Amino acid sequence: FNLSLQTLQHLSLATRHTANLGNHFELKLAAELGFAPLIDRDSVEAIGDGGGYLALDRGIISDVREGQHVLNGSRKALRAFAILAISDLETAMRLKLDDQTRRDVDSLVEAFMRYHLEESYPVRAKRVIGQISA
Repeated sequence: FNLSLQTLQHLSLATRHTANLGNHFELKLAAELGFAPLIDRDSVEAIGDGGGYLALDRGIISDVREGQHVLNGSRKALRAFAILAISDLETAMRLKLDDQTRRDVDSLVEAFMRYHLEESYPVRAKRVIGQISA
């Protein structure tokens, strides 16, 4: 409940980078539900300019493709995913992303959440948050 309340309060006060709210909320909700991404700083920093991979089952970011349920992503998108997963809301709200990186992060977060929630993933809620943020 506190996560929802905090997110809604920031949404009403935010003037920029509001699109970060939805992804931050979803990744923090994943933590509350027991499947937080396993972010390792060294692994994230090892991602080169060619990008890397997100293992959907554990939320591990790596420069090596391991496992069956893996998505590739740009260095920027994977780093942003990691920041949103581990940061507090104030830090997430300061994260500036270009349009392409934002779309890539949206896709990574959605795929991660869908992997764990399957048919329970709230597609409509994500659209509403996107409309409010616009």
